[in-house]
Amino acid sequence: PTTGAYRRIGIATDFSPCSAAAARFALQLCPEATVLLVHAGELPYAGALGFAGVGRETAWTALLRLSED
Repeated sequence: PTTGAYRRIGIATDFSPCSAAAARFALQLCPEATVLLVHAGELPYAGALGFAGVGRETAWTALLRLSED
């Protein structure tokens, strides 16, 4: 059982309105906590790119550039 306020909390997000509402609620529950906001993604075709000799950093950089458009 918890004996005091949470000092650190992790909040997962997909940047949707529901996720934003959940994050706001978590921040209301733990206003003094340090927050780690986490968004995880999957690099499409990562295995195939690796077999083709494309490095992970290069693939992520290309994916980020494409998503900016």
